[in-house]
Amino acid sequence: MTSQEQSEGAGMHFLGRETEIAKIKKALSHGRNVVVTGKYGIGRTSLIRRFSLLNEKAWRFLFADFSAPPSKVCHRLLAELQPKTSSARRVKEPGYRQSRTLVVDLATRQERQCVLVFDNIGKLTRQKIEFIRSLGSDHGALLIAIAERFLPEDDLFRLRVSLYPSELIRLGHLSADQTAKFFRHAASRHDLPWTESDIHTRTLATKGYPLAMRESVTRELERRNAVEQPKKIH
Repeated sequence: MTSQEQSEGAGMHFLGRETEIAKIKKALSHGRNVVVTGKYGIGRTSLIRRFSLLNEKAWRFLFADFSAPPSKVCHRLLAELQPKTSSARRVKEPGYRQSRTLVVDLATRQERQCVLVFDNIGKLTRQKIEFIRSLGSDHGALLIAIAERFLPEDDLFRLRVSLYPSELIRLGHLSADQTAKFFRHAASRHDLPWTESDIHTRTLATKGYPLAMRESVTRELERRNAVEQPKKIH
């Protein structure tokens, strides 16, 4: 799938997220980190991936699963930052502290400023807080933290302090107009015979919750495929 196709697919799910995208861009442009939070299925990670596609010429985005220990996050970032070599010789992986230093060093030497995206932040330990601080904007990299809804408020506060200065973005449901537009887009894209009444019903049923909206379309496509498959067999 090309970047354009990915962008178009993501755009279908982010009708109405223009305000959040603008806030993220403004924050990063002014050297501030970003914290994104919201309930499961609201589209936190997809929003940031959409944003990275729209702004890949301005910043270099590196994604890492922050539910893993900092040492594994370091090695994941190093794999992205280090120049690829053709040597078949196996090189011993550096230790955690050395890896962290290398990440900072390599991030500061990139042509585009690096934005490190830490996803799935559901628990904070002292080591993770220290790790976040070590990679902050003082070292040339910007951070986007995607926090789970179940992250305690005290930990969310500690996260924001560690990323200071930062912008907090809480994702909510889409409006009724945005939800209806989503279903019209899906109907056109997938050639679904939905009337305005059908779209209105789905808009009321899903209440602007992105996960429910996507599942509604997925179920309809599965239902259509199930009907069409016996026809092909016969």
